[in-house]
Amino acid sequence: MSDHPLLGSVDFSSRYDVTSSRRSDDSPTLPLDDIDRLITEKRLLHKLDLRVAFLVLIYIMNIMDRYNVAAARLHGFEEDLGMTGNQFNTLISILYVGYLLTQAPSNMILHRMKRPSLYLSSCMIAWAAITMCMSAVPT
Repeated sequence: MSDHPLLGSVDFSSRYDVTSSRRSDDSPTLPLDDIDRLITEKRLLHKLDLRVAFLVLIYIMNIMDRYNVAAARLHGFEEDLGMTGNQFNTLISILYVGYLLTQAPSNMILHRMKRPSLYLSSCMIAWAAITMCMSAVPT
């Protein structure tokens, strides 16, 4: 086990020509010294922490979006919209069928993209725009 778990297992021999850059004692020259390695690890961990926190926030908002429908039903959602019979159940079925039908193609697109961060952020922006435009609908 290495003392530097994030960078210690990386093989630098393919990126850096170890044979041509030898010291007098014929040991390979490492691209990072200990201080640079610690700084790089801290920056990497900070970047990962920010990205994971953002993904957790997106996941929580997704769950809230799904479960708010049940909470709205308890507070008179059906009466406010004048729904009768199985209309609410049909609405929920359409919502979940939409989730199921769009998740597989979205994951296939995401797998083929070179920069998934652009795809995910554009999906979030589009969803926010649609949600804001829905607030302007009078009925």
